[in-house]
Amino acid sequence: MPCAHPDHPHACVFFICDNCGASPELEDRAVARDAAFIGFQVARRVVELQGTCATCLSTGDPAPSHHP
Repeated sequence: MPCAHPDHPHACVFFICDNCGASPELEDRAVARDAAFIGFQVARRVVELQGTCATCLSTGDPAPSHHP
């Protein structure tokens, strides 16, 4: 998932809808703060959460099933 702000280093969290593919991005400042607290230097920060977005939930569109 590409970051919408590649010129601005930050800890991204992507919320990926399994149904419609929407992927809003939020900055997670706690990750950077916690890493600094333990003396950890982060080289790459990517967190992706998969599920169903609010729009799909409100319209009753079910997320596709993921069967192997």
